[in-house]
Amino acid sequence: MRRRRVLAQVILDILQRELDELILKLFELLREWSSLKHRTRELLSEAYNLFTETQLIVGTKKLEELSWNIPDSFNIDLIETPSTVTFRLHKKVFGVPRYSLLETSAKLDEALSKMDEVLNMLIELAEIEATIRKLSKAITKAKQRVNGIKYVVIPQIDNAIQFIETMLEEEEREDSVRVRLIQSKRKARA
Repeated sequence: MRRRRVLAQVILDILQRELDELILKLFELLREWSSLKHRTRELLSEAYNLFTETQLIVGTKKLEELSWNIPDSFNIDLIETPSTVTFRLHKKVFGVPRYSLLETSAKLDEALSKMDEVLNMLIELAEIEATIRKLSKAITKAKQRVNGIKYVVIPQIDNAIQFIETMLEEEEREDSVRVRLIQSKRKARA
């Protein structure tokens, strides 16, 4: 039983280290997510400002016409592994823009370029968020295992050890009483 107690303690220590590593990884991802979210907001703001400038230069109606000429240019695939989630972006490259460069401003090209960067950052943000969710579930499971060993298994083993020790002590006392009785009967006969 004492070996089982030692084994349970070793397992508890290993699981606790695993839990600590998962928590550290979670905090690293949260820091990365926060900074990426901040950069994405800034970049999105820049792109929006560029679109606003383009709208002022080209006109709202012309910009709306141009938006109808731009076909869907990407697909996103989800790739899940046990510890992370990855999104793969497949872009369709058209080479030449599908709008007249003479009728538009260079600001439109800049805005589209910024939006492309924003799209990549949003995909990265989604990857990090999905990985954070997976990590949170793994942390919950690890906590359950640690608590199960710490508050159920080890106390049961300790109770079993204490019960066995109590029984052995009681048997020892009974044996000593028997030995005394036998010795006293021998002395009485002699």
